Amino acid sequence: MAQEQVAPLAARVKELEEELTRVAGERDAFRSQAEEATASGKVLAGQLGAEQSAHQLTKGTLDEALMVAEASRTEAVVWRGKAEELGSEASKAAEAARVEAQHLKEKAKASRVEAQRWKEKAKASLAEAQRWGQKAEELEREVTQAAEAFGAVQAVLDTEIGEHDALRSAVRTACEALEVEGSS
Repeated sequence: MAQEQVAPLAARVKELEEELTRVAGERDAFRSQAEEATASGKVLAGQLGAEQSAHQLTKGTLDEALMVAEASRTEAVVWRGKAEELGSEASKAAEAARVEAQHLKEKAKASRVEAQRWKEKAKASLAEAQRWGQKAEELEREVTQAAEAFGAVQAVLDTEIGEHDALRSAVRTACEALEVEGSS
């Protein structure tokens, strides 16, 4: 059991030794690079002394460029604030447009429902108009029949009135004849 516990530890120790060897190799490589960098630094220090005067000349230009850059940065901050403000306004406008679009969509849906209701009412009205048209035709037929019947009754009445008038005239004539006979 101890051997089972030692085996992973031995493997880990071996890994650590390999890692240590690799790190030591890298350290030596870095030392070598550091020595080269030190030598290069000494050469550069010599060059730096020569370039320091040139640097002093360009420092003024760089200071001016720095001031311009700072002014530009300040202006950029202002523009960023304006852009954020415009973005916020655009978001609000987009949300308002979305709400308005939803409202219009709901109104359109309600209008479609209302149009459908009116369409159904129009169908019902058309059916009602057709029924009234049929009733009007029936009434027109009845009125025509009544007018024809009235014409026939009127003709019969005219005939009866004519006969009645003739009969009355005959009765008067007979009464007058009786009166004349009774007086003679």
